[in-house]
Amino acid sequence: MIGWGTLISIELPPDWKQGLSAVVADAARHYPLPVTLNETLLPREDFLKDAIFVENACGCRIGVYDRDPDWPRDQRINFHGHRVKCALPTVREEKDNGSLWTVRIDIMDAPEIHMVLPARKEVIDNAALKALRDAAEQILYKAIATRPDHRLPFTAWQRACELGVTLPQARSGLAIWRPQTADDCHGRSSRMIAPEGAMLIVPALEPDIAQALALARGKPPTQDVQLVEAEDALQGYAWYDTLPVIRDISLRIDREGSVHRYDDDMCLPADFACGLVDRIVIELTVCETGRTDAPRSVHSIEIPALVCRNGGWDIEEAIILATRDDGITPDRLSRMIYATIFCGADDGDCDSWDTQSRSFEREARQHATHILLGEDAATLEAINMSAWDNLSWLIPLDRKIVIHAERGAITVDFLPN
Repeated sequence: MIGWGTLISIELPPDWKQGLSAVVADAARHYPLPVTLNETLLPREDFLKDAIFVENACGCRIGVYDRDPDWPRDQRINFHGHRVKCALPTVREEKDNGSLWTVRIDIMDAPEIHMVLPARKEVIDNAALKALRDAAEQILYKAIATRPDHRLPFTAWQRACELGVTLPQARSGLAIWRPQTADDCHGRSSRMIAPEGAMLIVPALEPDIAQALALARGKPPTQDVQLVEAEDALQGYAWYDTLPVIRDISLRIDREGSVHRYDDDMCLPADFACGLVDRIVIELTVCETGRTDAPRSVHSIEIPALVCRNGGWDIEEAIILATRDDGITPDRLSRMIYATIFCGADDGDCDSWDTQSRSFEREARQHATHILLGEDAATLEAINMSAWDNLSWLIPLDRKIVIHAERGAITVDFLPN
């Protein structure tokens, strides 16, 4: 017998007893009243533990987090000890920060919030839940306002204003531009530059256009500015919209009196052969600001090479070009070919990424050597690379060898010490 409260006696089948302690302990963890099991007081924990900001609204306690404490179970509402899934406001900051702001709700006295019966696994989407979501979103932005700065998308900043929360503009500064590669499965650079530095925004580019632009860095109009990554989510902030931006990039190729154009929407003729050309010019259309009516200027920059994917992703389909007199080396051109075309396949029957990468590097080096130095040099380069991979480790450290080779016959001998 007990002196106060309610005593409920339930006769359990034997099979139910197994695991009962764990189930009751889990149910009691966020229950608003003390619970004992076999005369032992079960531990309780605040559902909003570790929240960085807590405020009451709509008969609930609302906690804000700069991470997602509910991943992967997604149980964001505590309904008197019963945790359920519910879509609630979230917002993610941009690139350099990347914080995911989320909320949890601990229901205290909200009689209009109902569970879907009989399972009670989700909340009924009614006017009370909508009001609770709006309140949670406002409190989320209030929590962000306590921080010295933020990197919210402009639309989120506008939403905060609509909800009556005043936030400063997003912290200025953009990630330094890194030319895209065909194997770009990793994240973009998160390094920030000083907001007072001169910046030029580069839009998202295909790898071949990006690698061509990389060769133009340091030449007018890019010599005195830092190329930075475009972040479309920041469009609308005054500091972002006043930065100059590259609106269009195209390439002009001069070969034997003929001029050919290449860009993201225009391919070279199928019979356009790899090899040397007279000139390659990258043409940049630069707007003084990000506004649509901003003045524009076109800048022409000569570059020494271009690897055109031409709509494909295979080195045999690519058109690899270099100018006759600009002095690009086989090593630099091969790295450009690799960056533009190589993308490791992850099919189960493929070699490892490292093996695929090494094989492609050799193929790219041979193509680059053939274009710049001719067929004989490419053949010797292939033999040299094969020797490094398969032969050099066999030679004793203190010895030298000489090899005489022809098709069908190879002789090897040590040189005298």
